[in-house]
Amino acid sequence: MRTSSGAPAVRIVLDLGLETEVPGGPLAVISFHMGCLVDALSRSAAHIERGASATEKEAVTMSSSITGELVTETFDYDGGRQVTAYVPPVPPEALVFAGDGQLISLWGGVLEAAGVPPTMIVGTHRLDDEMLRLHEYSPVFDAERFAAHEKFFVEDVRQWARSRFGVALAAEHTAVSGVSASGELALAMGLRHPDIYGAVFCASPGGGYRPPAVMPDSLPRAYLVAGMLEPFFLKNATRWAIALRGAGADVVMTERAGSHGDAFWREEFPLMVAWAFGRRASRVGDQSSPPPVNIHVGRSA
Repeated sequence: MRTSSGAPAVRIVLDLGLETEVPGGPLAVISFHMGCLVDALSRSAAHIERGASATEKEAVTMSSSITGELVTETFDYDGGRQVTAYVPPVPPEALVFAGDGQLISLWGGVLEAAGVPPTMIVGTHRLDDEMLRLHEYSPVFDAERFAAHEKFFVEDVRQWARSRFGVALAAEHTAVSGVSASGELALAMGLRHPDIYGAVFCASPGGGYRPPAVMPDSLPRAYLVAGMLEPFFLKNATRWAIALRGAGADVVMTERAGSHGDAFWREEFPLMVAWAFGRRASRVGDQSSPPPVNIHVGRSA
């Protein structure tokens, strides 16, 4: 069997009644694309459940609740890619770079309300095409596209933060963050550039990028979270937590009641920032939320 481009393919029939063609054929590629499909279906289901207008209203509400400033600029990369920065109202003491930037950059208001150090968020916007987005975010499928995005993310975006805002902080005050597929990006950037990103914030990671057989000697700290109602993503997060802890990294792995979606991730974000950069943050928006379970903190012996 071949795809429309002529490449070898494997046809997967899901018990949801859907079918998809997977280029290649190795089991690793199949697993990767299953992760892509689960990610896309999860996002689509959440979007349909809330409705497009509700999502847009939520974004407007978050923007209007921010005391700091949102700055968006379009770069030449890939024919024009936007980056949005949340700039806190006082000089930042911490810096978070993120994929899925049109989402995560809007969470500055959540940090303002949480009592964490003033933290700047610099988020690169994702592509609308889910497959191309995943090819940029996961190093296991399209090495050339991933490398081009990595250069943009690590070099161009950081240079913009320095030149536009005068912000360049040491690794111990800098994190890389992502959710779902961009959680894979956060893990990849943290492992490849621990001298730049001292901490990784990873929520509900996809299953394409998996822990390497041999971990780098230098590892960032890592905070992973997934929901009890998203078993595929919980399994991925747990796999990474075990591997990182086994390699001697400082790891938090949190399992909470929740499912795959923006509200779940946004609620966890101030806790991640508080863990990495100090001050205690209470859960935002729902003080009666149940406590987390299966929290593991520390460095393995």
